[in-house]
Amino acid sequence: MSKESIIFVGLFTLILSVVILLLSYTSSDQELNQYVKIKVQQGDTLWSLADQVADSKKINKSDFIEWVAEKNKSSAV
Repeated sequence: MSKESIIFVGLFTLILSVVILLLSYTSSDQELNQYVKIKVQQGDTLWSLADQVADSKKINKSDFIEWVAEKNKSSAV
């Protein structure tokens, strides 16, 4: 393998690694923006929490409850 080929492969690998790193960083940042911090108080139900979130995040209440149950491995649905 010639010196130019080794340099080309090295630069290609470096550029590809940087692109993958940037894409993974931006996608994780977008995912964090989708979450809402909720302080659960005594007497709260999934339905009351769904009421709080549904308007601000434009999500169906049933979909929110299913998502919470799935993420918390709960059988509350």
